[in-house]
This record gives sequence, C-alpha cells and structure tokens, in this order.
Amino acid sequence: MKHLVFCLILITADLFFTSCNIKPEDLVENFSYQYSEAFCETGYHSFNTLNAYCEALRNDVLNNGCARAQRQDAFYNRCSGSF
Repeated sequence: MKHLVFCLILITADLFFTSCNIKPEDLVENFSYQYSEAFCETGYHSFNTLNAYCEALRNDVLNNGCARAQRQDAFYNRCSGSF
C-alpha cells in the first residue's frame, strides 16, 4: 500500500511539472541591462547575481560614462544602498 501511494505521488508530481513546463534553467534569474543615450551606449551586461548587477550599474568606467540617469533608476528599482 505504501508503495502504491508513493508511486501515485511521483506520478502526480511528474504530471504537475510536465504540464507547467518548468525547467531548472527557468528558475535561475538573470540580471542584465543595456542603455543608450545621445551618442553613447553602456553595452550589454549580464550577471548571475543581483549584487554583481548592482555593482555594475554604479560603475561609470564599465558603462562608458553613459546613461547615468537610466542606470540610477534601475539601481533604485532593484538594488539597496546608494548609487
């Protein structure tokens, strides 16, 4: 009987995850941005952690000194601390 219950739980879980199309890579959040203004661009930047993303937004050299107001808005939307 315990074996039958266990099998039913496994089948139910499998159907749930299959029907939702949940993949492990969908659970990993990616932090990225790309801004431009006037005649400059930050370039495309992508990070695996929120901390790395926030640090990059504050980095003027990395971002070619470009789109400071856009980067600041993004920082205050997702990051803590001061820009």
